[in-house]
Amino acid sequence: MWLGWHPTLRGDIRAQFSAVLFQLIIVRKQWARASTVEARLVPTLSLAYFSSFLLFMLVCPKLYWRNRTWLLPLQMVGIALTPWHNRVDAALGLLLSQPPQPGPVSCFRDVVRIAAGTRGITMLIWTCLVMHPPLAALLAHAAITLLAWNPLYCSTAALASPLSVQRQAALARLLDALCMPLAAVQPIVGQLPTTFQDDHALCMATTGWFHILIQLLAPLFYNVWLWRPLPRSSTAAADGLQASCSGVLGLVQRGAAACDRTLHRALGGGASWPVRLAVAYYVLANAWLIFRV
Repeated sequence: MWLGWHPTLRGDIRAQFSAVLFQLIIVRKQWARASTVEARLVPTLSLAYFSSFLLFMLVCPKLYWRNRTWLLPLQMVGIALTPWHNRVDAALGLLLSQPPQPGPVSCFRDVVRIAAGTRGITMLIWTCLVMHPPLAALLAHAAITLLAWNPLYCSTAALASPLSVQRQAALARLLDALCMPLAAVQPIVGQLPTTFQDDHALCMATTGWFHILIQLLAPLFYNVWLWRPLPRSSTAAADGLQASCSGVLGLVQRGAAACDRTLHRALGGGASWPVRLAVAYYVLANAWLIFRV
């Protein structure tokens, strides 16, 4: 069967094509709103980046397929390495210049806009379209999380306005309450300060936790929970193939496979949904405690 008809490859191509269309929409809007050449150039370069990768997949599908495990994470990190990826005055960062609006529906829209402006929602959608092995997902999204963060997010109208500060305070109180059950096993929970030093500290904590959630933890859980280890027979064959690889390459392959299985077990990949939710709660709660301290 021709490789181009492989379901996973077709899914990758569809995802890449969707990314190109998304960038086209951004380019169209930016060219209408932008007042400088740079503001117009940034989304155009992103469009060229995605288009070139799509062209590579269409022209060299076999080469792409053989190297898919590391090419896709590398592409994601490459996006985050662009100098405009975490800027607040270019590309999606311009969404943060709009102040929030009152009302529950507007609140939801503002959250989505903040997720897009901090570049989280694009990576979240991307990882839902293109699956990665657990280790590749962890490394790629950890790098993206670091590269996409910008303390200036908290100086934008979307996050520094009084209404946004009120919402952040409500979120902090909710997360504090949800973390209280951990006090039985982690005494530090009961020793946390009840207030923040100022609004900026509040924003850094809540926005940082939200950033970690959508950039790292949600994509990681998604990839780990849906990843399926190879059957024992296939695993034995794969181990034999990896053993035939000499030197560093074989060691890296065996180490990556072991890390995939370890992450899958540690994060409840093969467990029931109650266990998975308990693991997710524990990880998310401790992530908040890190920002809270």
